[in-house]
Amino acid sequence: MRMTSTLLAVLALSVPASAQVLNETFEYSTTGNFPPTGWTETNINAGPNLGWEDPSVQTVSLNVIGNDAAGHDDYLSGVTNDFRLFSGANDLSSYSTPELNFDESLGYAAFMAHNTAGNGVSTVEISTDAGATWTTEWTEAASSDGLYQINVDLSAYAGQTGVHVGFHYFGTYAHSWVVDNVVLDNGGNPTGPSLAVSAGAPGGSMTFDFAGYTANGSIAVVYGPAGSLTLTGGPCAGLTIGVLPLNFPPTSALILLGADAGGAAQLTQNVPSAGAGLSVQAVDAATCAGSNTIVL
Repeated sequence: MRMTSTLLAVLALSVPASAQVLNETFEYSTTGNFPPTGWTETNINAGPNLGWEDPSVQTVSLNVIGNDAAGHDDYLSGVTNDFRLFSGANDLSSYSTPELNFDESLGYAAFMAHNTAGNGVSTVEISTDAGATWTTEWTEAASSDGLYQINVDLSAYAGQTGVHVGFHYFGTYAHSWVVDNVVLDNGGNPTGPSLAVSAGAPGGSMTFDFAGYTANGSIAVVYGPAGSLTLTGGPCAGLTIGVLPLNFPPTSALILLGADAGGAAQLTQNVPSAGAGLSVQAVDAATCAGSNTIVL
């Protein structure tokens, strides 16, 4: 397999525009920038905590997502933290069913207000006036620590422009919250492609689940070190993936598989222990839309 040329050939198709208006994977290890370009962080009460940072800068309790994410923890007893991390303006003028999707890692859930042991609150908020005012559209309700996939209905903002997405952390010696793979798309019309690991770990068999791809279409699965590669040829020119592909026997750096009639697929693959720390991403070959990136 010859990764770059093969991937370009797979993606050299006539494709419609991507249904994603926002796709943020917080690639701090590549860019060295946090917040990423276009994002803003506000320290609402001027507290002394670091606030939102890449987890490589601020170690976040019970982070099962890994680095290259947005993380917030509260180590300072008696100090109230009140920080909002928000995106630039998003244009939803052509969206009829907008939806926000993201992965989260929640730690010390018992210290959240809804679990009665503390006052921690995590919310997703929307602003349509450049951040002057915010409306809460989702509030964390989980009762236990873990990794969750969150979907937030934003149909109330269909057809609007200047839509900012905010992640608001509040707490006094409370919980930890890590956010990654933030996608704002048109919901079920269609959903953006996603990638998840449902079983296994490097050094053995791993099972990968794919959802939200073109029905009966092709999926290109790429893996290598985390990074940034922009395709320069074919109709998919300009597509940026978050993996620097490599040849890594015995697992090819590009795997092709087909989606079923529901746009889903599953792949079970032996991954050598040396693969730990590499990243995996999938691309819908019919739409040129990339999935979230997973660090092995």
